[in-house]
Amino acid sequence: MMKSDLIPAAGVIAIILFLLKEFFENLRRRAADSRQIEAYKKLLARDCELNAWAMKSLARALRIVAEDSKDNFGIEDNFNGTFFETGDGDLWPLPVVRSETFKDAMLDMAILQADLFHRLEEAYDAAIDLDHVRSSLIAAIQNGPPGIGAINTAQYLDNLADWGGNEIQSCERAMERLYKACTNGKSLQGNHRVR
Repeated sequence: MMKSDLIPAAGVIAIILFLLKEFFENLRRRAADSRQIEAYKKLLARDCELNAWAMKSLARALRIVAEDSKDNFGIEDNFNGTFFETGDGDLWPLPVVRSETFKDAMLDMAILQADLFHRLEEAYDAAIDLDHVRSSLIAAIQNGPPGIGAINTAQYLDNLADWGGNEIQSCERAMERLYKACTNGKSLQGNHRVR
């Protein structure tokens, strides 16, 4: 009789130990996921700040292109990067658009935090669009308009400046939404990194 009483007690103890182990494992996993999300948020916010600088610089170049009727500007490539140059001798960088961190974080964010994933996906698409605007501006200034018919360079650059300005505004909104999600509501306006 005594032996049969011990088996159920041992079974109950084993179940309790199993449940405690699972409980503590779940706590450990949640803490690790939380640390991973916070690390991604810092990296994503940093890239939003870097892209804010790229957007600001690119928007300035597009304004010059739209306003300069003499097409008095150029692109200079050197070991420091790509620069936009005006006829007045002003020179400023056209920074590379950052999208790799966005791309690398997408799968983990889809698993860890769905609401952040949707903002991240939108910002990644915006970064790709922004890079396209940058590449199009550089190519148009260096090589002239692509072989698309009887369009002159000035008209092409005007159209590019209009289209690029609209794309940048859309990109700013997407980056702002992701930045706010990563920084607990802080605004990206005025927060940019040069490097």
